Amino acid sequence: MTSDSTVLLSSNTYVAVCGPLASGKTTLANALAQRYGWNTILEDLSTHPYLAAYYADKKRWAFHTVIEFITRGFQSQERVRELLSDTCVCQDWYVGEHVGVYGRLVHDEGTIDHRELTTCWALHEALMSVAVRPDLVVYLSATPSTLLRRTKKRARGGEAEGITIEYVERLVGIYQEWVSGVGPPILEIDTEAADFARTTAGVRDSVELVGAKLRAMRMSDAGA
Repeated sequence: MTSDSTVLLSSNTYVAVCGPLASGKTTLANALAQRYGWNTILEDLSTHPYLAAYYADKKRWAFHTVIEFITRGFQSQERVRELLSDTCVCQDWYVGEHVGVYGRLVHDEGTIDHRELTTCWALHEALMSVAVRPDLVVYLSATPSTLLRRTKKRARGGEAEGITIEYVERLVGIYQEWVSGVGPPILEIDTEAADFARTTAGVRDSVELVGAKLRAMRMSDAGA
């Protein structure tokens, strides 16, 4: 393990990687874990019981889909606490995203009504009141056209058929508003040029950006 890794493991660190679909969250989380010896908590969308149905019929399944995401948020926090007891953790999603971004998205497009959104927000607030606060939130961004191209290429869980450029444009716009209000320190990485699927250099450079940000935070805390 390198000296950089030792610095970053000097305290139990929790990093959450977030961003729109196909922005590279899982790739970066795995790369961070490999570089620094962290544990990962990865979102397995293949086991989501409503996601494929949502892309096929958003009006019918949007509320169920968001509720399932909130449920997974509660469940993930048990694992976060368990791992943080003796190690560092990198998660490829942030529990604040699912209602803060996707709840608003499905409400704005009319697939859930105000009553359903109110229920989602109540559960979201309960989740956030007990959630572990990340030391750093890494936000991955890219243009809607790039995200759509990547989504179509990976063709996962009904995404390719159910997602349009208009949907991705709305999603990116909401993400940009949401991330400006996130509480923990934020590091934004533009994955437009650093396409993780095409070049290892983009992944490596992004890992180093995260490491540099955490080291700077450690130095700032030490000097406070």
